[in-house]
Amino acid sequence: MIKFKRIKLFSVFPLLIFSTLSFHVEAEKLSDRECAEVASYINQNNSRIVIDEITTLINTACILGEFTYNYEISEYVTPGDFKSLVFSQLKKRAILQFCSDPATRDFLDSIQSVTFKYFRFDGVYLTEYSFNEFDC
Repeated sequence: MIKFKRIKLFSVFPLLIFSTLSFHVEAEKLSDRECAEVASYINQNNSRIVIDEITTLINTACILGEFTYNYEISEYVTPGDFKSLVFSQLKKRAILQFCSDPATRDFLDSIQSVTFKYFRFDGVYLTEYSFNEFDC
């Protein structure tokens, strides 16, 4: 069973990434190519980054303006238990952090949506959620 108190930092990871990138797009959407370039940059420079004791960023992708973070959870947890945790705590925190930090808010405004996908260490899909600028 996953220890809920141990999951504290992995929803903050996007803030760390985008504090090093600068987006001054002023509500202009990134092209598909530009969005894919951002994902590629993150993958080249930050792929397989340990976020906290149980969470690792596997990679990112951007397809048709949907920017996706793929995470791996290193402890055994059932999809149902993890989904419950994500929707009761982590999703709200991620949206608040994305919306309140100027760097990530600018990025959110420049894409269609952000998706967080979670997989267990053995490849089992756990859950995902998406949000966009209108959730702020």
